[in-house]
Amino acid sequence: MHISTTTPASLHRFLRFHYRGGPPGPVVRVLAAKDGGHTMGVLAVSMPTLNAPGRAALPLPIGSATERARWLNANLRTISRIIVDPRDRGRGVGAALIRAYLADALTPHTEAFAAMGHLCPLFVAAGMIPIEAPPQPRDQRLMRALIERRIGPEHLIDSRFAQAIARSTP
Repeated sequence: MHISTTTPASLHRFLRFHYRGGPPGPVVRVLAAKDGGHTMGVLAVSMPTLNAPGRAALPLPIGSATERARWLNANLRTISRIIVDPRDRGRGVGAALIRAYLADALTPHTEAFAAMGHLCPLFVAAGMIPIEAPPQPRDQRLMRALIERRIGPEHLIDSRFAQAIARSTP
């Protein structure tokens, strides 16, 4: 396997394999893992989202919002997509792409938000350190409402039950 910088067009060819719709933005580097002429996977690196949910967990410089934005843009990049061809999954392609980027990172700090990180610890396997972000206020409100109504997660699987709850909630 050979990993090198590639064009955003390579990323766009892989987007259909990713669970999140659409491209990330704004992409500043794309890496591709290839075996001969076959592209096995891609990794996209983007500028950081300034108001991302995990920001509270980072020790950002104290100052104005403008100063913090400048610091983030100068010191942080986000691994915004890691997509491996389904035929090549389970072969270490994703972890190899992450390690390759971290070995030649654009900034001193790199982050990746893993919506399913607890199920697939890819970033940890590649050497990144997990940081637990506190739950978002909207998620806390939902949890409180479910607890108050004694609604367990097993009930949310039934779409008719979930819709009835949604209609009855003020």
